[in-house]
Amino acid sequence: MLSYNACSKIGVCMKTKKYFFFILSIFLLTFSVFAQSKVSVTIIASEGPAQIILDGKLYGTANPQMTISLTKGSYDLTVRKAGVGEYKQRITVGSRAMTVHAPLGSGTSIQQPNYPVQPVQPNLYKLHVSSNIFGADVFVNTVPAGKTPFTGSYPPGTYTITVKSPSYPDYMQTITLNRDMTINANLG
Repeated sequence: MLSYNACSKIGVCMKTKKYFFFILSIFLLTFSVFAQSKVSVTIIASEGPAQIILDGKLYGTANPQMTISLTKGSYDLTVRKAGVGEYKQRITVGSRAMTVHAPLGSGTSIQQPNYPVQPVQPNLYKLHVSSNIFGADVFVNTVPAGKTPFTGSYPPGTYTITVKSPSYPDYMQTITLNRDMTINANLG
């Protein structure tokens, strides 16, 4: 049987453990509340290199695209290239990754309506490009888009797809994108 002093010590030990777990729980709860998850936002400029500016702060250069990790919220986006003009839009970052296409080249500022950009837009179609050469360069309307196998989302329209790889003839095809589409490029 335990003596009074042993029980007293056990009681103190139990109180210390309870206090420790209470403090640890408060810390973890506070940390999880203030920890903000980041969301990937890809900005694709129609002409690169172009400066990417969010809320007046220069984030970097899109050549022609740049991916930034942002917390949820609204941002004033400006995509600017000297001598070409700029694209401005208010974007709202939600819980899912999103892509913003920034058309440049009109020589004047393009003011977009002040409405949230939805991460998934029903009027975007998937473009899949594969090739018999792994890692071949893919261009959409002469803008570098990635390497094969490539998948991108684009609004409906007419596009010229070019696939290039050193020592092989270029593959070029003009398409009308009005549904999800797959292109299999055979480079010589």
